[in-house]
Amino acid sequence: MQGSIATRWQLVLERYDEDNLYLAAGAPRRWYKPGGGGFSVAGAATRFGAVGVAVANAAAQGGGAGEDAAAEVTFAPWPPGAAPGVNATPAFALRLRGSARGLVLVPSSVAVGAGATLLSVDVEKERVWVAVSGAGAVKFTVSAQLR
Repeated sequence: MQGSIATRWQLVLERYDEDNLYLAAGAPRRWYKPGGGGFSVAGAATRFGAVGVAVANAAAQGGGAGEDAAAEVTFAPWPPGAAPGVNATPAFALRLRGSARGLVLVPSSVAVGAGATLLSVDVEKERVWVAVSGAGAVKFTVSAQLR
């Protein structure tokens, strides 16, 4: 049981004093290996609703050094009143990293798909902060280059 809880925290972490969801926060570098199939979790229950994330890195397009990262996030909030005291839509902190040390996020390369808004990029912590609007289910993508 402890192993499954630890794995869940590697992929979906929430702190009860924040309105944030941390996705892939504890994922080790080896999970980001290009061509390795990536990693994912679907329907993880949080106090905000069910969340899923699928992350995969690929070799840089054009044969250059580095990697291209892509993540797909799904979020389905609980119906009104299902989670007493929870009124906020969380901000998502998605960790995108290279499979090797030295590869860092290129902030200008970060793109966020429809249904979400880029809030900020934290290169040091390898996080892309994203907000969603509205109260319904949403699915969005985040892509970035790592050089």
